[in-house]
Amino acid sequence: MDRVELSMAFFTKVLSLDLETDICFVHKLLESSLNNGGDASSDSTCGSSPRLEYYIKVISIFQVFEISSCVKRLAEDAFRVALLEGNEGGATQMCSLAFKNSLSLEDYKGAYSLVLRMPSYEETDGGKRRERKEKLASLRMLISSLVHKKELDVLLSLNFNGTFNETETVRDQVENILVAQANLSDPLCKDGAYQMLYLYYLKRGNFHKGTNSSKLVLFLYYTLSR
Repeated sequence: MDRVELSMAFFTKVLSLDLETDICFVHKLLESSLNNGGDASSDSTCGSSPRLEYYIKVISIFQVFEISSCVKRLAEDAFRVALLEGNEGGATQMCSLAFKNSLSLEDYKGAYSLVLRMPSYEETDGGKRRERKEKLASLRMLISSLVHKKELDVLLSLNFNGTFNETETVRDQVENILVAQANLSDPLCKDGAYQMLYLYYLKRGNFHKGTNSSKLVLFLYYTLSR
């Protein structure tokens, strides 16, 4: 077992403690760890329980050493803890962190799964519900990465059935993002967003949208290629 795995095992074992009663020990452990390079003061989530606070601070240590695989695993565990505690703010923060590290590891399917699990709404001080920005921002980031990396097969392998929020489907959101990126890209680029959008429509069997969205692009491309 290498040093990273040993560190993970040690920090995970501490979670078997009753963190409510052994919080002094945990704080001493964290102070000792943070003095060796980490600083999680800015990562604390308001209203966090001792268990979630522990996760956040340990995660910050692994972030210092840029060990994305460990950050991802711990953030996913912390996400589940926050959900069980009813802490939606903490759950969103941890899910977003796990997503970003999945993306950096090019685990696109894992990243997509985390997007779908992100809380969609939050309550305002007035008791009203409003949509969280993190979920849509994460989906945009994922689609942008797939387009940039030309990962058409991955894009087509994702299951876009189901709802994204209370009013829109996942498929609608994905198509809106693809269209927006295509409109901002160079239509003559052979492997650009327009071509990804065109092939996406054709692979999905939506020939009407495929020909309409790419008619001008194909015309210009074939005209200039002669």
